[in-house]
Amino acid sequence: MTNLFELIIGTGMRKGEALALHWADVHLDEHVLFVRQTLSNINNSTPIFTTPKTKSSLAWVGLSNRVTSAL
Repeated sequence: MTNLFELIIGTGMRKGEALALHWADVHLDEHVLFVRQTLSNINNSTPIFTTPKTKSSLAWVGLSNRVTSAL
């Protein structure tokens, strides 16, 4: 759980974006990741993957050494 907080605080990602992250979108050698999806809930009960909340959220995010280590 601590690593999830490191990711969210260190990148500014929304919780749903962090929870929907796939390893294929994480490039640790380049210290970047790509936000492609977010985890949303329908009627607060059914989790689904959707596109991010805003178009600007669909982007590459730089990773600090601390966040890279946490991942």
